[in-house]
Amino acid sequence: RDRWHDAPMTATAVARELAGMLSRTAPHVGDPEVGWAPLLALAADHQLLPGIWSALRRQGITALPPALATGGSPLAIVEARHRENARRIAGLRAQLEQVLDALDAAGIAAIALKGGHWLLADLLTDPAARVMVDVDVLVPSALAGEARATLEDLGYRSGPVPDDQEPTDHQLDPLFLPGAAGSVELHVEPMVESRRSLLDASAVRAAARPVDVDRATRWLPDPTTAMVLLIGHAQLQEDGARLLRLPLRALHDLHSLGPGFRDLVDWDSVEARFWQHGSGGRVALAGFASAADAYFGISLPTTGRGGAIWLRAVEAALDHPDAATRYRDAAYLPLALRADRMRRLHGVDHGAGLWAARTRHVASGARRRLRHRDPPIVGHDVESPHVTKP
Repeated sequence: RDRWHDAPMTATAVARELAGMLSRTAPHVGDPEVGWAPLLALAADHQLLPGIWSALRRQGITALPPALATGGSPLAIVEARHRENARRIAGLRAQLEQVLDALDAAGIAAIALKGGHWLLADLLTDPAARVMVDVDVLVPSALAGEARATLEDLGYRSGPVPDDQEPTDHQLDPLFLPGAAGSVELHVEPMVESRRSLLDASAVRAAARPVDVDRATRWLPDPTTAMVLLIGHAQLQEDGARLLRLPLRALHDLHSLGPGFRDLVDWDSVEARFWQHGSGGRVALAGFASAADAYFGISLPTTGRGGAIWLRAVEAALDHPDAATRYRDAAYLPLALRADRMRRLHGVDHGAGLWAARTRHVASGARRRLRHRDPPIVGHDVESPHVTKP
């Protein structure tokens, strides 16, 4: 209570303290050198503020009296975020059920992915501990237009597209229901084109299983597919492994799913998928396994090497943000200038036009970087942390 405005510690120390708070069920004494301000700032960055309140409740903390619940204390902040997120999650689940009912009535085979899958299968002890900004539904690519029209018949509409949002090849534009929280994203593939050798729609459909949910049958990914998607999304699709980003949110998801779910995963199959994706896939999986062990005490049965080295590099990046920014700019450049990406963004993927598009893209990115630099990991304004999708 008396360490609210302390000078920030290293980001690694803050991250380990946050993971310790999230993962323990017994009262957590914690690191006395880590203050609340950097802890909540990091939690806000990784969409984990509701998870803190959920963990504190497991440790015996009860709801604050009304006179304190509206204050600016750390406990008031995390309780408020949890309460707000609980309403959001309830609304998103209701939307997901309505959408799946409508798609089923239209004869469109749909599969709920990621958070929507976990909600429908009741895999989370406290659904409100996990922030969700949308629900993801996989539909056949040949029926994507019909699926979109089905949702529009329910009242869903396209929202404004931010200027810096790039077109994607694996999903349609998000659809919003006026007056409702979040959005629905119709996927035709689970991963972007460059990551599709890890997991594609045909593999998801082949392994999907029917599950009875509230007197309706839903098709959901099997645990192995869900784990490939969880790790692959954090480490490869979002380039967390290459850009040396600690996947705290995905690690918390792994912890929240529990040992019972992890025991159902065919880890040999998971490893085979990441290994067939090449050296980047092997490092991504090994690094995730090392981080799961170091931060949440979860031992994953994988045999890949290099994870400990990757984790040390990640923690060095955490503690030296300026150097990390320079590294990420250099590491991301080849990814940013891929021919398939230039085709999506600028309509050209070969010849002189490709190089001209790359030159324009680099110049545009430099101008954006000058206008808006990435915020530091610690020291945010935690009085009003916001929820954004990574």
